[in-house]
Amino acid sequence: METSSPTEYLFVVRRGCEDKLEFLKSTFVERTRVRVIPDRRQGERRRADVGVPLDRRRADRRGQPPPSWDLADYVLVLPRNQHAL
Repeated sequence: METSSPTEYLFVVRRGCEDKLEFLKSTFVERTRVRVIPDRRQGERRRADVGVPLDRRRADRRGQPPPSWDLADYVLVLPRNQHAL
């Protein structure tokens, strides 16, 4: 009986980069712990005209995209246990 292993590495490929998406999928096709998916975001989801009564955040929580997003059209998401150093 074969058990499926959890995904440990996730490649998210930028919209419009179908060649890169197919290349990464074919490269990792036999790696069961690697998933390659397209970026499904379509734009800003926040509505600018809807405010909140009191926003305690001092700045936007979203950081800059990683350098690989602009250089290679994808981002590699590491497993959660590797984020904490």
